[in-house]
Amino acid sequence: MSPINLQPLPFDSSLFKYPVAKTKVDQDWNEKSFLDAASAFQLVYIFSDSPQEFLSLDIQFMGEKVTFRKLLFHPNQVGGIQQFNSTLNQQIVSLALDSGKYSRFKKDTRLNQKEFENLYQHWIEKAIDEDIVLTNKSLTAMATLSVEEKEASIGLLSVDEKERGKGLGRQLVLAAENEAILSGAETLFIPTQAHNTPACKLYQSLGYTPVQQVYVYHWWKGK
Repeated sequence: MSPINLQPLPFDSSLFKYPVAKTKVDQDWNEKSFLDAASAFQLVYIFSDSPQEFLSLDIQFMGEKVTFRKLLFHPNQVGGIQQFNSTLNQQIVSLALDSGKYSRFKKDTRLNQKEFENLYQHWIEKAIDEDIVLTNKSLTAMATLSVEEKEASIGLLSVDEKERGKGLGRQLVLAAENEAILSGAETLFIPTQAHNTPACKLYQSLGYTPVQQVYVYHWWKGK
């Protein structure tokens, strides 16, 4: 049997305070070799281009990640959305946490040491420092945008539950497209979970098409 390549994840390990790694299922992948290698870690993310069936009960399906893409040509007419240029506050943190309600880190009940909360708080803190954060005036809607050369991506997107149905999600995406164009990007990517039906419908209605689907599993070291 071929050895399984597990890639240690220093950032996740430091944040969660236990060893974390990731691997991808390929034609040489086999469960026994994986379990032998995984014993050095507490948590391993397993990514696959197709659905998998595992014997080990320590491996659980966390969902299907879908990435949408749109080519950007012209800016949109959109108002009411602005860049967030203030410091971190509870409203922004709450929106960041809400954006992850479909997250695999929230879904996996074995992660009970505030891994989800710590990860998403770090995510929004880093976005405020390094990326573009877009909000409406009342701070009831928020999106984060990162740009690298000709490609941009939305990381977090959230609308307060009381404000949904007013088109704020659509405005956030259109405003993000404008910021991406201004920053020189020609393509915008948006990752989400396949079971996040409202988000998938929104992105498709705005001309986005799915370009990648990845099945995600978590292995957790049992007692």
